[in-house]
Amino acid sequence: MNYYEILDVSKLATEKEIKKAYRKLAKKYHPDEQTGDQVKFNQVKEAYEILTDPEKRKNYDQTGGNTTQKPTTAPQPPQDAESKLKEIFNKSKQAQSKNDNNPANFTKDKHNVDNDAINKILRG
Repeated sequence: MNYYEILDVSKLATEKEIKKAYRKLAKKYHPDEQTGDQVKFNQVKEAYEILTDPEKRKNYDQTGGNTTQKPTTAPQPPQDAESKLKEIFNKSKQAQSKNDNNPANFTKDKHNVDNDAINKILRG
């Protein structure tokens, strides 16, 4: 969808020109009008919202309206099941070792914590 074509303005149009074109087309396609068209009205509204926001307009102009990002790296070849499982296992081990220093993760097996004694102390 080309927002400039929808609003019938040039790529060099000022915000004032875009606003003027928007108002004209929004009135023409407003669903409450006799010539109303909800789809075109929504397109006009979307085009206006993008082209009047400097950051969104810059991004739109740079991508040519194509918002899908191309991958920055080549896709990796599929791995066999064994290597995939090893990768998952290793990631899991790494995550666990990061959590070992967290006091909320103490367990009886790892740190010889007596849960019964702790519960008696906490309950008074």
